[in-house]
Amino acid sequence: MKVSATLVRQLRERTGAGIMDCKRALERAAGGLDQAAEELRLSGMAGADSKAGRQVTQGLVLASVTEQADAAVLLEINCETDFVARSDAFQKFAHDLCRCILRGRPATLENLLALPLAEAAATVEEERRLLVARLGENIVLRRFNLMQEVRGSVTSYLHGGGRIGVLVELEGGDEQSGRDLAMQIAWGRPRFLRPEEFPGPLRRRLSNAGNGAEEEVVKELVLSEQPFIKDQQLSVGEWLRERGAEVRRMERFEVGRAEESPLDGVPHDG
Repeated sequence: MKVSATLVRQLRERTGAGIMDCKRALERAAGGLDQAAEELRLSGMAGADSKAGRQVTQGLVLASVTEQADAAVLLEINCETDFVARSDAFQKFAHDLCRCILRGRPATLENLLALPLAEAAATVEEERRLLVARLGENIVLRRFNLMQEVRGSVTSYLHGGGRIGVLVELEGGDEQSGRDLAMQIAWGRPRFLRPEEFPGPLRRRLSNAGNGAEEEVVKELVLSEQPFIKDQQLSVGEWLRERGAEVRRMERFEVGRAEESPLDGVPHDG
């Protein structure tokens, strides 16, 4: 059966599949849009399964804050190449995911995958699989952090074209203070907000290592002890006190960076 260009265009707009894939699906479905769309959906699911084991080292970090500024999300989504990470389809999916998380407030990745991506849309997992089929690469939702019940102000910051993303909740200070602090977190990669959060096992290892190791690692891993990025003579804690501000929460994601233990690289006891 010969199908019209109009039908092909309609199916492509509906599914996002390639022109020739749409044409062939319509021919097999004798021009039936619903049947052709379902065939493309099922073939996309199969294609996604075949790519599931492929390594994903590229991707995107996105941040979004609600209009009421009472919640915010930081999301990392991965793919195989930078080319796909920069594509409009991949970036639209990532932005839709942020809106989905802020709307549905999922507790886990599994919860997120089961949510409808948008109103009257397929689930996140179904849309992910269709996008895999469309773009030809494995796509993985790696992680997200949802900040809720924000009491102060929440600032989002992206660096390196979405390679690094930060969320920080600040009580006191002003808008510029929030942005400066988010830049500090992106640059300094702190693991803890303040010294009392520093874990005991790490302190014992550093104490046994000697040579001032504990002080140096505290300055590296604790946000309040780091030199402030805009004035190295001040610690972040001193800079915050000058502004009457306090950090409540922070989160930092970097594309493809493995989760690290703060004990990594520190000598063992004995």
